[in-house]
Parts: sequence; C-alpha cells; structure tokens
Amino acid sequence: MNNLPGKILITDNFTGEAIAQLTAEFGPALVLSQNHRPSPEEREGTEVLLIRSRTQVDKELLAQLPELKLIVTATSGFDHIDLSACVAQGVKVMFTPNANATSVCELTFGLLISLFRHLGAMKKVVNNNLWKDSLGWGRELYGQHLGIFGLGRIGSQVARVAQCFGMTVSAHDPYQADEIFASLGVERMGLSELLLSADIVSLHVPLTKETKHLINHQTLGVINQEAILINTSRGAVMNEIEVIEALELQQLGGLCLDVFEREPLHRSSKLLKLPNVTLSCHIGAYTSAAFQRASLEAVQKVILWSKTGQLSDELPPKCTWYQASNSDVS
Repeated sequence: MNNLPGKILITDNFTGEAIAQLTAEFGPALVLSQNHRPSPEEREGTEVLLIRSRTQVDKELLAQLPELKLIVTATSGFDHIDLSACVAQGVKVMFTPNANATSVCELTFGLLISLFRHLGAMKKVVNNNLWKDSLGWGRELYGQHLGIFGLGRIGSQVARVAQCFGMTVSAHDPYQADEIFASLGVERMGLSELLLSADIVSLHVPLTKETKHLINHQTLGVINQEAILINTSRGAVMNEIEVIEALELQQLGGLCLDVFEREPLHRSSKLLKLPNVTLSCHIGAYTSAAFQRASLEAVQKVILWSKTGQLSDELPPKCTWYQASNSDVS
C-alpha cells in the first residue's frame, strides 16, 4: 500500500535530524510553516499535518484542510486536537505517548525534592550568607507514602523511581488491571482512600471530561491536610482557585506544579506568593532527549504510514478510559 502524500505541512519545531529524514523521503512535498495557524498557501493541498501542542486542531482548521488524511502530533497529550471533528472528517491521528515519560517522571521528583529541600530559596540564602539555619529542616523522600493517580506510562515510571527512593507507593487507576499493580508492587486504592492516606499525591492523567477539575473543593476536603500535591499532567485537572483556597486555609501541606489552568501563569496569581509552593513553566517534556525522541518517532510514523498504511498509537485511543470519558473537554 502506498500513501505517498502530495504535501506534508509542519507547523511546529522538529529536530534537524527529523526534518532531514522527511526531506530524504518526501523531498519537495515537505513544507515548513512558521505559523501555528498556517496561511492559505501553506494549507492548500496538505494531506499530512505534523504538529506539537501549540497547534490547535479545531473544526475551523480542519475545514480549511479538505484534503487532509493524517495528523501526527509529537506529544503524549492530545487535548489540543478535536478528535471528534477528525473522526467526522475521516482524518487519521497518531501521537507519541512514549517519548516524554522519562522527562516528566524526572521533573516530578525534581519539583518534590526542590520543595522538600528548599532549593528555590537556596541561592538567595547562599548569596546573603545566611546559610542553612535560616531555612528550617528539610524532608526526605525515604519512608514517605506516595499516592499516584493514573498508573499509565508516566505514572508507572514514577512508581518505579519512588520505590528506589524507599517510598511506599499506592495508586488509583480504575482502568488498569490488577496485574499491572502487582507487577509494579503498587497497592491499589480507591481515590478517597489514597487522598486521605498519602503523604504525597501525584497526578498523571490525561485531561478528559472525567478528570477535568478532579481536584476540587470536594476532593480537597478528603485529602490529608499535610499532603503535598504534584501536578505534571494538565492544569485543568485541578480547580486552581479551590486549590489556592485550600493552601491559604492550610488544608494542604504544599504544592508542586508544572501546569496551570491558564498558561503562561498570570503575574497576579497567588501561587507566586504562597509558601510551600514550587512552580515550573510546563517543562515536563522540555528536554533535548524527549524532543529528539518525539520528533523522530513522529516522523517514523509518517514514513511507515506512507509506505504501508500502518497506524500506531492511533487516536482516539481504543481503550476503556477514553471510551468512558469520551475525552471531549469543554
């Protein structure tokens, strides 16, 4: 089967190696755009679209791409794509779910260690010759109970690393089989039980109808009041206003966030001034290694599809959690 595309449009950054592979394979069919909303000239005749999360694929863009056959997003998330509209238009979609798991996992522990050991304030302390006594005692990961919500690719890797630190690990994931929990040595818990018992709660779920604002006034009323909450998944998994209120009322022990409901985070956000908060700017997948893996994986998917018609890591996901939530977030 040969699906040799007449035109491939790239609207985001990819590595030079990935672009070179595409050029060698498709030559003049490849078009690089500097715009996440490509111009009419760039859109004309496009059959394959290569993107990252900054390109929003909505009904409007799809309507402007009547010849589109395939979208490949070099990301593990896919809430930037209207999958229902893609299905309706007959456009196939693939993603790269394995490319950034290591980077996100490492950042999860980086944020937590930064909070536990006051690393955010450390340079100022050293510069002012105040030394360590001014910061108070740090905390160890060893012996802490980590509760993971979402035991998929990233959550599973977080569980393995946590065990290397000597942490006790439990998880909530209604869509993973008992065999997965057993193979990881992770205790299965209901969500309320996990929130109540864990010293640290780490979120590793996609943004869907089911998970939007999962962390809210109700769930925060259950959580261990000394618990640290980590979110390196999607900002809207938490109701940010209600999480801030919980911190202000000391109903939550601390917060580590890489993602926010509104990005970039507004300069007036209370999160910038609250104690026991560690923040980063949606850099979970922002490593050179993850960028390289995602770029090459996406390109290989296009090449394989063009030669064989084969689809891998197709969207919408053919799995129980997606079918249950329909992943249509409003």
